[in-house]
Amino acid sequence: MSVRRRKRASGHTVWQVTWRDLDGRQRAETYPTRRQAEQRDRELRELKWQDQIETADAGREPLREAADAWWTDHVEPNLAPNTVQSYAHVLDVHLLPRLGDTPIRDIDPARVIALQGQLRASAVGGAMTHRILMVLSGVMRHAVLRGRIERNPVQPVRVVQPKRRRAIRPLAPVAVERIRRAVLDADDMASATLVSLMAYAGLRPAEATALCWEHVGTRTLLVELSRDGTGGGKGTKTGVIRTVPMLAPLAEDLAAWRSAAGKPDDEAPIAQRADGGTWNGTDYRNWRRRRFDPAVERSGLDRTRPYDLRHSYASLMIQAGYSPVELAAELGHSPTLTLNTYAHLFSEFARGERVRPEDVIRAARLV
Repeated sequence: MSVRRRKRASGHTVWQVTWRDLDGRQRAETYPTRRQAEQRDRELRELKWQDQIETADAGREPLREAADAWWTDHVEPNLAPNTVQSYAHVLDVHLLPRLGDTPIRDIDPARVIALQGQLRASAVGGAMTHRILMVLSGVMRHAVLRGRIERNPVQPVRVVQPKRRRAIRPLAPVAVERIRRAVLDADDMASATLVSLMAYAGLRPAEATALCWEHVGTRTLLVELSRDGTGGGKGTKTGVIRTVPMLAPLAEDLAAWRSAAGKPDDEAPIAQRADGGTWNGTDYRNWRRRRFDPAVERSGLDRTRPYDLRHSYASLMIQAGYSPVELAAELGHSPTLTLNTYAHLFSEFARGERVRPEDVIRAARLV
């Protein structure tokens, strides 16, 4: 290890620190002042004495290399295909073109704030900006765990969670029943059952299409799985296993469909492919395009997503007197998120008469 004075072709003087790494290769760094170079030389001698010289150049790798390591160690083994695809888009389109060649040790909170400004100037939306910064935080947190940098530079920065722009407007049971009637008129009891599961049990579409008959109890549904994009099962969105009370009309719909389907085994999925397997992402998209969307159109309703049916269940339970904590437990997310999402419904029904969900659903089926 040594400190040497070097003269650039321009005539500018710099100070060079040299050392050898574990493989015996000579490494060098230059500094504008002798004091900085000597300080770095002392750091290198200390690392060599502690037998940690391999960390001398920690953090010099560019962000794209750190992202590759994060991708191999965390993303591919752990995340669902849809999430993998989303993260790939964030990296390829937004993050790496802006910071890909930047050494990760040079990415500090100030640079993260500058990135926010660049995204804002490029008219990148709030939700996408939030996702970009969360991906960057994941890469940098992984680099911390690998000992490449000391701290995550995204952590001190205030990353604004995008707010909902419009209030939730749940479908009334009368509208839900119009959709069910439309698919039943098309001789599609399977789709009608899926509509009931989402509207009258509050299941996410990926949960409803992953449900098996063994999850159907006498009075409750056990929600422990969610469909991934390849037809396999994974944990629920929040990783929480929950039970949902089974309203009587839903129990009747499930019993009718199981009987019509030939009383399949407990291990069989309720939403079953022709080959007996569980739906994958393509199956769900085809169902929505070929079955659900046409039924909504025939019902005379405005554009409606299958996920909107989950809000119908929330509205029913709020009218029944459920608190944010009780509703959160059945929907499978936090009380805070529940209150933020449905605050206007809690206010609307706070002083109203309590109604039994079963009575409202049965009345809607008579309309």
